[in-house]
Amino acid sequence: MLVPFDEATRAVITQATENLPENGADRVVILDIDVSTTGELAPDSDALWATFERLRDIKNTCFFSSLEKSTWEAYQ
Repeated sequence: MLVPFDEATRAVITQATENLPENGADRVVILDIDVSTTGELAPDSDALWATFERLRDIKNTCFFSSLEKSTWEAYQ
């Protein structure tokens, strides 16, 4: 699933499920979340770190929005 956040930033979310070999009723859910943006930043720029923070916030938003609240509360 492609989720655009603005013209330069997007997230690609891939979800897969797999049955556990010991018990066919139990499943594992795998989420792969890739967030990217385009643009030019200097390697020593403060804007680079701000961009990383923004991408991490977007990734976390995608992750927690993909789960039922009861699921992630069970791991807190």
